[in-house]
Amino acid sequence: MNICPKVITIRRKKKSEDDIETDRLPIYPTYDCIASIKNIDVHFDESVSMIFFAFHTINHAYCLRYKSLKAEKKVCENKIIHYVHFHFSLGGYSADESEYLVAFLPRFTKYSELPILANELCSIAEWLNIKQINCVVFRYGKPVHGMGDSTHLQKQLDKEIKEMKEFSILHKMVGKIKDIPISLKEKNLTISRNIVLANINVS
Repeated sequence: MNICPKVITIRRKKKSEDDIETDRLPIYPTYDCIASIKNIDVHFDESVSMIFFAFHTINHAYCLRYKSLKAEKKVCENKIIHYVHFHFSLGGYSADESEYLVAFLPRFTKYSELPILANELCSIAEWLNIKQINCVVFRYGKPVHGMGDSTHLQKQLDKEIKEMKEFSILHKMVGKIKDIPISLKEKNLTISRNIVLANINVS
């Protein structure tokens, strides 16, 4: 894919026939918008392709690291990204299981922001020319009174995705809201072989 930011491939490192070390991609710097995630850990043998959209957070901090000078498509030219920060393509899965967008939603965010999030998910999937996409949305930060339960938020997100998808080229888009415990201090984004929407977690 000839795009900017460039695609990064993460692979597990095989040290010997009987010893496999989990590959870890450190993320620096870690700003609040990505919930202070420190690393991306891969917990299965197939490769994972990643596009990191969070470069725009403060002073285009990631531009020098992930910029592609020859790219025909540049996300910063036509997209303003607030919530969606990662695209993962998981090797060894079927088409409807392999593509993921990962977003981070502060717990203080109002429900009125969900249409913006759904539009962002659809727009980025279309920009990547992906027809089937799974979306994982992590809620982070301090609890807000009356916002502790994700059930209503999940229903609202499902509704917004359904409505947005009708006006897009997408064949399928599903989303799952997950909560990052406030007690979790050292956070890693882990990718494992699991059932769909359970492959990506923060631990």
